[in-house]
Amino acid sequence: MIIQGFVTTIICAGKGRKRKGESMSHYRFDVRMNAVLLIAGCLWCSVCIAQWSVETVYEDREIVGCSRLVYDGLGRPSVSFFRDGTLVLAVKSGDDWSFEEVVNVDQPRETDLAFTDSHRPWIAFSCNEPGTGDQVYAMVKDPDWLTYHLASPSENYNLAIQLDSGDHPHVFFSEFEDRDLLHVHKSSGDWETEIVDTQSDESTQVFAFITPGDDIRLCYEGYPGQGGMNVKFAQTVAGSWASEFVLSGRSVFMSRDSEMNPWISALDRNTLEITLTRHDGYEWTTETVHINGDETSFSSLMPDAFHRPHVIFENLNVNGLTYAFRSESGWVY
Repeated sequence: MIIQGFVTTIICAGKGRKRKGESMSHYRFDVRMNAVLLIAGCLWCSVCIAQWSVETVYEDREIVGCSRLVYDGLGRPSVSFFRDGTLVLAVKSGDDWSFEEVVNVDQPRETDLAFTDSHRPWIAFSCNEPGTGDQVYAMVKDPDWLTYHLASPSENYNLAIQLDSGDHPHVFFSEFEDRDLLHVHKSSGDWETEIVDTQSDESTQVFAFITPGDDIRLCYEGYPGQGGMNVKFAQTVAGSWASEFVLSGRSVFMSRDSEMNPWISALDRNTLEITLTRHDGYEWTTETVHINGDETSFSSLMPDAFHRPHVIFENLNVNGLTYAFRSESGWVY
């Protein structure tokens, strides 16, 4: 019997950024794969994968900065990305993808996407505008596209957007010079900005989710004093931010289970292992998924309805992607 569908996206761009400490040969997973936006999905049963299907959404060498794959209120796969300097919203309906050109953007960097309960898309994006430098914007379709300028950070590459129970937008991104991790949010009035952490990495990957009670959970890379890059976790507690060290690692990805507990996959920078770390409501536990033996590996993670983890990661031993899930007897690849 089929239990659940798993979907991941791969964006492959020729304009990635070399991250601090990376060799040029490893500079960003997405630069090495031919500028194609792919949707890959699998269906699995309790013991094995039933099938994989892969389709090309859009193929162009000028694709840059893809968002997470999300579903709109009608359950349709949706993604935002930049194509030839234009922000594009792609939505799949039936067998076909539709593409809406949202706005022209100078030197685009990153984008992320979320939908309200009434199916309205919110898109956050960053870019570098000639003469003014890096900018962060948010746009919503209501019914025409409205644009909000959020910040002018000294430099920004990664961001995330999430909506709370009232469909209010929350945008998270790092500020290069001060290494501040910022939270910009809007309720009924003006946009407000607050600092989540003052020790985030300047090019940190940011992953976020908001609970039904509107508590915010963040995972990101930072420098909390243990030396080198580390995985950190922050959450709102009684209206204030509390952050903590999770493990010595990088290349993070965060998902959640049905109980709103965070699950994090990352590369342990000491052992060069792909790790899975989860919080059960009381404490963090970490286990090894795979020994990759290289300083740069990216991964994606999702626990299923039975809290069994499913991980896709960049396997540099075979120069490709590997899917792994944990059964009762251990990890299966």
